[in-house]
Amino acid sequence: MLRQILLKYLERKNITPNDKFLKKMNQIIDSLIDCDININGMIGKEYDTVEEMAYSLNNLFSSDCKKRNGVYFTPLTTTKLMAEQVLLENNIRRPFILDPAVGSGILLIRLARELIKKKDLNIKIIIEKYLYGIDKLKENVEVCKLMLLLLAFEINQSVPDRINILCIDRKSGSAGMPR
Repeated sequence: MLRQILLKYLERKNITPNDKFLKKMNQIIDSLIDCDININGMIGKEYDTVEEMAYSLNNLFSSDCKKRNGVYFTPLTTTKLMAEQVLLENNIRRPFILDPAVGSGILLIRLARELIKKKDLNIKIIIEKYLYGIDKLKENVEVCKLMLLLLAFEINQSVPDRINILCIDRKSGSAGMPR
């Protein structure tokens, strides 16, 4: 069902997915098969931005799961202000951005958009070289990868070769390397 939601989003934007995008999208979605997620709340909704879709994906988790794992999602308006402030205060030529609790990637998505506007960088390069994220929930890691992939494809039909989002459980120290 998540595949159909993503493809419908691209269709509304008049963007036809290519084989490379579909392959990467399917790899990420297939890695979510073992995860306990519920996307029923997304069915039938139309999203204007990747950020809106990412925010909606925050509702994949039950209240109990959110409480048990300390999950809290930053509101869209706050992420917009944070992204603008980060780039305003850090006027560096080649940014390195790490979100230590990446969730569905809304902050990284906002930062990517701001970098495109303010630094005139290519979205594929931004995702591959400058954006990094960590989360303790595998579901969040895979959803974030999916949203960054969708963002890159929406902006200029590119497919990042590497999306630097790691699953790390800080308590156990175990890590999952990015694909």
